[in-house]
Amino acid sequence: MEFITSWERKGLAKGRIEGALEALRGALLMQLREKFGQIPQAIEKNVQAIESTEKLNWLLVQVIHANSLAEIEV
Repeated sequence: MEFITSWERKGLAKGRIEGALEALRGALLMQLREKFGQIPQAIEKNVQAIESTEKLNWLLVQVIHANSLAEIEV
């Protein structure tokens, strides 16, 4: 039987969260580029700095409804 410490559990959880954040950031950037073409580097930098899965999910929905980049609060 293999045991893992609480530190290892926290590390695994952190890794899963980071993986989810990276996937959501990538999806958001792809959606923005697909809908609006080339996006300013400042917006890409702002997206990469987001640390909330809730905000990234909210922004993914906003892209669907937005008619311009100015309508999206990135």
